[in-house]
Amino acid sequence: MNVPRLPVAKHLIQLTFWTGCIALLSSCSTQKNTWITRTYHGITAHYNIYFNGNESFKQGLLKEQKAYKNDYTRVLSVFTYDDDNIAKSISGDMDRAIKKVSKIIALHSIKAKPELKRGVVSEKDKAFYSKNEYNPWIVHAYLLMGKAYFYKHDYKLALETFRFMVSQFNTDEERYDAWVWIARLYIETAEMKDAKNLMEMLDNDQQLPKRLVPDLNATWAHYYIRLEDYKNALPHLEKAVKGAHNKSDRIRLTYILAQLYSLNGQPQKAIEYYTKVIHMNPPYETTFNARISMAANVEGASGTADYVKKQLFKLAKDQKNKDYLDQIYYALGNLSFKENNVNEAISYYAQSAQSSVNNNRQKALSYIAVADIYFNRPDYVPAAAYYDSASGFVDQKSFKNYDLIMSRARNLSQLATDITTVQFEDSVQVLSHMDKEALNKLIDKVIEKVMQKEAEERQRQADQMLADQINAEYGQTSTLGTTSTGKWYFYNQTVLAQGAIEFKRKWGTRKLEDNWRRLNKNVSSGGELAAGGTEGNGKPEENKKTLSNKTREYYLQYIPFTDSLRALSNQRIEKALFDAGTIYMENLKEPVLASKSFEDLLKRFPNSTLVPQTLYNLYNLYTGMGKSAEAALYKDQLSKKYPDSYYARVLVDPDYVNQLRELQNKPQRDYEQTYARYLN
Repeated sequence: MNVPRLPVAKHLIQLTFWTGCIALLSSCSTQKNTWITRTYHGITAHYNIYFNGNESFKQGLLKEQKAYKNDYTRVLSVFTYDDDNIAKSISGDMDRAIKKVSKIIALHSIKAKPELKRGVVSEKDKAFYSKNEYNPWIVHAYLLMGKAYFYKHDYKLALETFRFMVSQFNTDEERYDAWVWIARLYIETAEMKDAKNLMEMLDNDQQLPKRLVPDLNATWAHYYIRLEDYKNALPHLEKAVKGAHNKSDRIRLTYILAQLYSLNGQPQKAIEYYTKVIHMNPPYETTFNARISMAANVEGASGTADYVKKQLFKLAKDQKNKDYLDQIYYALGNLSFKENNVNEAISYYAQSAQSSVNNNRQKALSYIAVADIYFNRPDYVPAAAYYDSASGFVDQKSFKNYDLIMSRARNLSQLATDITTVQFEDSVQVLSHMDKEALNKLIDKVIEKVMQKEAEERQRQADQMLADQINAEYGQTSTLGTTSTGKWYFYNQTVLAQGAIEFKRKWGTRKLEDNWRRLNKNVSSGGELAAGGTEGNGKPEENKKTLSNKTREYYLQYIPFTDSLRALSNQRIEKALFDAGTIYMENLKEPVLASKSFEDLLKRFPNSTLVPQTLYNLYNLYTGMGKSAEAALYKDQLSKKYPDSYYARVLVDPDYVNQLRELQNKPQRDYEQTYARYLN
């Protein structure tokens, strides 16, 4: 019987195959540089390790893009890698990418020189022989490593990696990628001069790959935007848009273009580019904000303004925009303001703040818009309330005018207290002279209004609950209520107290600086006593009885019925007038209002101890206003009535202050000299 030979042949074939593979692999050592070794290590590096590392990198980028929150109230960042918290959250993905490419470099780098051909060696062969690396995927590995370090905000290692690329791969095209990333790194580390020099070098390099021209232009735009040089950013951004690598980048860059045209005083161009953004069918949030921004660029009363306003009304009625109502109302407020309908603008800004739930920046912008209106009138008491509320939602990083807002909040808060103190004390003194029956009737009217107001508020809340239920069941909403003016804020300028308490009730969370209880204590010119009390009506605030504001006793406790209480009330008026004048003069630079407050003090309290300083202040105020006659009048009064006062001496001898300071410092100077002699 014959033994079959086929299995033996099969085993021989397999043995030969595997022997050949082993021989081939042994010839693929990185210590050898042949076509076979270069091909083997290139393919292995690319389709195995590099692929996995790049997937980890892309996964991190995807997480970054999903987590990044755009603030459409400011110029968008050209790139989305500037958030430190996001950088930390994707560091795991970036570390995996770095680990993978490090493995490529360790296992597949070919630095051994190939054998030179015999005979004449061409320039191409010489260039090839002079390379530092012969696996084409090693340079890609270093580039990916540098980018991974960059995205996790490890700028030191990123810079080292990119610089190593530039020095070791000085003939590879990818060195230009490294240069572009180094420029971006310089911008992130605020080394703006180095960034500019590097980008100028790249602009002048004829070998810069065309594929990197849009990236370089985007980096230039990023550079100028960081410097707030929007005019110079525009041409680079235009070029970057044309060469954008994908739809997402094109949408983002186009949106930024629209923003920059708006900031550059070209509203029509801004509207044109916002329209382009909308036509690109971007994510809904981008579309929504593009429409809102278009409204901000409409010029005054026009057909375009009417069209945009109608679009905003439609947006407000759409259920899916319920989280964006604050922005819609704010945009409507801006349109009304441009149309010089200021009261309507105030109403819309108020609705914006009321609608803002999670968007603290928008809430702050709405407060500031109203505050600025009152400040510029000037009407400082309501302005104080809104700056005070804004101060609870602004931060130094997000608001360039942070210091101005906080300064106005502080100064106007004290000024509002002074103004309302004078108004309140004057009012309660008038009430103190009324007969009991008339006073009780007046208080009863106030109590009736308080009860009516509470009933209206309960009804409003019930109506709102019903509306919310209907919206939830039928998906409909009627968001644009009335825009009647003057109903939501300080009901009138003489009932400041009710305005302040209503303000805090409606406008929600604020810093816990409860100064505004002092605003809730006023009597109107018509004799209506507002609910509340003031500090120091003969009794400390904490000693006031805890009474219901629907009882007569609650209001009677604040009225100075005796001469001693009226004297204390006058002291508060006197101090408030002086303090208000000082704030007008020193902080607000309002000489007319300052002089009015000081002159009121002189008229009402001619024997006050504050008179000499008040006369001195009036002299300086009128001198600054160029009113020499008035200045001379107050100088004469000061010199004649208070010749020995500090302020009179300063007027007579401007060097008096220095002489006085010299006398005050003399004991200290004598001591120091004596001590020095003792040591020697």
